[in-house]
Amino acid sequence: MKPRLFSLVSLVMAVGMLVLLAGAPLAQAGREIPVLVNPVQPSDVGAVTTYTVYLPFVTKTCGSTGETYGTINMIPPVADHPDYLHADLNIDLRGYQTTSNTPLGLKAITGPTDANAPQLKTLFSPNRVPTFVQNYQVGNWNWCGSGGACPDGSNPGTFVTNPPVTLSGFSVSTSEKIYIPTSGYQIGANPVYNVAVLYATSKQITFIYTAQDTVASGYAIHIDKICVDPSLLALYQSTNAAGRDYLPALRHGQAIGYPLGSEIVVSIVDRGGFQDPRSCKDWWKSNWNGSTSSPVCF
Repeated sequence: MKPRLFSLVSLVMAVGMLVLLAGAPLAQAGREIPVLVNPVQPSDVGAVTTYTVYLPFVTKTCGSTGETYGTINMIPPVADHPDYLHADLNIDLRGYQTTSNTPLGLKAITGPTDANAPQLKTLFSPNRVPTFVQNYQVGNWNWCGSGGACPDGSNPGTFVTNPPVTLSGFSVSTSEKIYIPTSGYQIGANPVYNVAVLYATSKQITFIYTAQDTVASGYAIHIDKICVDPSLLALYQSTNAAGRDYLPALRHGQAIGYPLGSEIVVSIVDRGGFQDPRSCKDWWKSNWNGSTSSPVCF
């Protein structure tokens, strides 16, 4: 009778353990979790056996921010490459690498500044200077010239080194919303908006502070590792499919999504050129002493 009793107890306990595991949140999606099917039994019952159970991958579902988004009639022409193949819109095409020889946090950089530039502190509510957790360099892009063998360009495998930092990783919580940074610019009239969305996926977004379908026309911001609001993503996808004459338009302070994890990666472009997101005289003015010749960050 002992072998039969052992088999029945083992089966009941195995099912119970799997039910408990299915109901518990996973700290790491897709992780192999060893499940102890038979707990320690008296020595006369037999040896303990373990099995590996492969639980399904868990994909984060992007929740709604509760925002309502409009559209704006873009100034022609529209982007000259498909959006997902356009390296000025889709930053994942370029890629980026970490850089370990650059200081984290705000940096004092000399030179002129724009009083109307977007302020990255307002990505967050309450506004804050986040903890910088990593600096990055964005990849270069070879456009191959008009009529070339690669009409949408190609990645040469090199990275922008001037400035030395072109993206920064900010520490975030997955429960906080991410917002459109405020600036001194507006686009459109009746109604007035402040940015147009040039590219969006479930994990990244690119928006510009003009109504032109090119990052060469003004300030543009790339955010990676963000869970874009589903309604904003659907609006972008529909307007992109319709020819990009209209694209989603947002106002300062509108939420655009939630972080996917403990870091979002942010890059800012000025008329096509990647900038250093650490510069306090440009993107963090409330933490700058006001001098362009001897700037101090605090």
